[in-house]
Amino acid sequence: YLCHVELNNVASGKVELKQDVFTREEEFFTLRSAYMRSISGSTELALISGAAGTGKSTLANQLEKFINTKDGVYLSGKFDQRDQTPFSALAAAFDRFFGDFLLSDGSERAKNVASKLQMTLDQDDLFYLVQPIPNLALVISVEEEGRGASYQDCENAQKRLHHLFCRLIEAITSCLDTPLSIF
Repeated sequence: YLCHVELNNVASGKVELKQDVFTREEEFFTLRSAYMRSISGSTELALISGAAGTGKSTLANQLEKFINTKDGVYLSGKFDQRDQTPFSALAAAFDRFFGDFLLSDGSERAKNVASKLQMTLDQDDLFYLVQPIPNLALVISVEEEGRGASYQDCENAQKRLHHLFCRLIEAITSCLDTPLSIF
């Protein structure tokens, strides 16, 4: 149909969408307050939930900007319901952390985190973590010889990954002088 329309005779209009379709000022204040309490030593957990298109990602991006102004550490990974890989969003967040943040942040923080991980986790643990977080191998050395079969045969792989992610977070947060925020 459009191939027969003379474009000079077509009326045009412009629709401008606001960046924040849904304002979440109250929620942002709650998250900001939780972050500020965590800076003071409190342990905080805040979850962002809601239907698609209600501003969750916009709220998280706003929080990321705020955390970055406080020299905080903010990690994010997107959950995809079609991806059945356990912890895929968390793995993506930590993969970016090790690939971007540690390599560009400066060698002292990277050395501290790498040293803590080497002390906290044994080679088997590190091998299992490198599978979903390949950039971890950029920070630490992992021996892969003879470990592939045990990784494939692990009946409790999801439980093991859960345990290892907890230990990974503990090791990283013990090296940071600021809270670790994960979205």
